Amino acid sequence: MRLVLILLFGVSSVLAFEPPNSDKRRDAVGPLQALPPVLQRLLSDGGSFRPMEKPLAGDWLSTNKEPGQTFAQYVQSRPNKPGDNGRGTIYLQPIGSFPKDGVQLESVRKYLEAFYQPMRVEMLHSMDESQLLVTTRVNRGTDKLQMNCTELLNELEHLVPADAYIVMAVTMTDLYPSEEWNFVFGMARLKNRVGVFSLARYGADDPQLALERAVKVVAHETGHAFGMAHCIHFRCLMNGVNHLGEADKVPQTLCPVCLRKLHYATGFDPVKRYSEASGWWLKNGDESLASWYSKRVKSLTR
Repeated sequence: MRLVLILLFGVSSVLAFEPPNSDKRRDAVGPLQALPPVLQRLLSDGGSFRPMEKPLAGDWLSTNKEPGQTFAQYVQSRPNKPGDNGRGTIYLQPIGSFPKDGVQLESVRKYLEAFYQPMRVEMLHSMDESQLLVTTRVNRGTDKLQMNCTELLNELEHLVPADAYIVMAVTMTDLYPSEEWNFVFGMARLKNRVGVFSLARYGADDPQLALERAVKVVAHETGHAFGMAHCIHFRCLMNGVNHLGEADKVPQTLCPVCLRKLHYATGFDPVKRYSEASGWWLKNGDESLASWYSKRVKSLTR
């Protein structure tokens, strides 16, 4: 059973990580000469993306050995292709209750439609936790209830609609994959088309921050469902993180390497995708990010 765990809170020996240099970053993107001009501009750095830096003590790359994944390696991995066997819809599966003054799942759904354009994103009816054969426990450090997300994914695998590319469950209950783990923010199974993420540790007095954290983790998890491994080449949405402070520093955007993977998977229209993302951020309170996307649109259409 192949699992991809993201945003893990774990501790292991400190590892020496050397950020890839410009040549390695360029090699990871792959040759662009044969691509249409708009894709060449989309996937060129041009100063719009930050290279990966050396991690701080306690950061993901200081405690986890990540080999990275180039575009060529991504293609060789033969990831699930959207549309194969009619599987072209991303489903959000709410589990349990959500506070009325918290993150609105409809906003998350609309964000995913912009981020993973042109795929459809639909909301399934909410499920009660009592409907699932899942072990729970009380976390010793927080005294909060947790669900075993390994068992949860086992349950979800039997409930995947025929037209689903992936079912992403969302819950306010904290998650853990096995007894030796403290918690995880989320977890996905690439080939089995299921994933789950929790908003339990993303709460914030600032509703804007809570929303930004929510869309970041669901976009990251869904990226794993497309076969994208953790990114080590740039500061990128697909970076792995060890703790909430590190998660907040991860950008909301994909780097050129991961953009090329996503374009290979979905064939998105670069201008339409960036325009829709800009519109979502403008409507949802982040003018600076909306402006970043708008500038990218101008760079693609010059």
